[in-house]
This record gives sequence, structure tokens and C-alpha cells, in this order.
Amino acid sequence: MRLLPVVAASLACMAIAGCKPAAQPAAQSPQAAGVSLSNARLVLPIISGDPAAAYFNASNGGDKPSRIASIEIAGAGMVMMHDTVTEGGKTGMAMMDSVDIPAHGSVTFAPGGKHVMVDGLSERMKPGAKATLTLILDDGTKVQVELPVETAASGQ
Repeated sequence: MRLLPVVAASLACMAIAGCKPAAQPAAQSPQAAGVSLSNARLVLPIISGDPAAAYFNASNGGDKPSRIASIEIAGAGMVMMHDTVTEGGKTGMAMMDSVDIPAHGSVTFAPGGKHVMVDGLSERMKPGAKATLTLILDDGTKVQVELPVETAASGQ
């Protein structure tokens, strides 16, 4: 019964003083803050124990650019964004701390370009399984998409 005065005071504050309820948590959906994800997949390595790779398209339908600050994948021990670069005739990977998605534009994570390196996969990550990829924007917004798990031989 001690909660009744607290509830009454909260309702009175909201009605009289214009108090606002607590902020809602950051959006968690396939589309949030104008950013949407499509064509997502997690490709297992050919050699067991090697890192897997995640690929997707990120589109920004908003009027302001967005920045991918980090990525999480359920069932993975480590996730890093990389880009494929060629310098001095040699091709390699460069780690990226963030990736910009221009307003009304998109960025593609695909073989031979930007990609997400995924290491320390759970034993449950087998072809046909699904994992959740969470893209975290620099403003804290979270955008999630389901990743089908595929083999490199699936040809996609």
C-alpha cells in the first residue's frame, strides 16, 4: 500500500507539471532511425576454426547521415568491421572503427569489399541456423536483422 502515494504523485506530476515518462530504449528493429538492413547472411569458413564473414546492405532513408559505430552478432566471440584494401600491389584487410551511411544512400558489406569478420562462433552456428546481427549507430540506435547461416559453397 505504500506504492499508492508514489503512483498518485507520479500521475499528478504528469498531468499538472507536464512531466514526461522515462525515455524509451533505443529502437531495435530491421529499420530504425531511417536505417534498414537487407540481404544479410553469415557465411561459415571453408576451414573449421577460421573466421566466418557477415554481409549485408545498410540503407539510410533519413535526411541525415548515420554512422555504424559497432556490430554485434549473437553466438560470436568477436566481431570486427573490415575493408579490403590494395596498397603497393598487395591486397589485405584494414580494420574499420566505424562506417558512414550517407543520407538517402547505402553501404554494402560484400565479398571483396567491406565485411564483418566473425570469430569464436558458437557450436550451434551450422548451415540452416539463424543468428541475430545488431548494428549499433553512433547515436545509440540499434538495428537488428536475422542472419541465415550459410556455407561458403552455397554460392551466395
